[in-house]
Amino acid sequence: MLLEEMNQGIKMIGEQYGTIVNRLDNIESTLGQHTQELQIIKATTQTNNSELKSVKMAVMEVDVKVNKLEKRTERIEQKLDTNISQNEGRFKRIEEKIEVV
Repeated sequence: MLLEEMNQGIKMIGEQYGTIVNRLDNIESTLGQHTQELQIIKATTQTNNSELKSVKMAVMEVDVKVNKLEKRTERIEQKLDTNISQNEGRFKRIEEKIEVV
């Protein structure tokens, strides 16, 4: 009878061990999936960081070009203001000459 109870206890321990092994296998599988997902996320993040650096460089290049255009526009506006001012003076002198004649 004692032997029978021991056999039952050993059988129960074996069943519990099997259940524990199954759970550990499931946990290991889940960890494997999460590891793969993390690797994909890491690769995506690295790609995004690389693309972000490219975008930043492009923005900096555009900024430099915009600054050059703004300076060029300022010079053109100054020249136009100078020309308009000179032309106003010329027109005034022409008008004075026409009135004199």
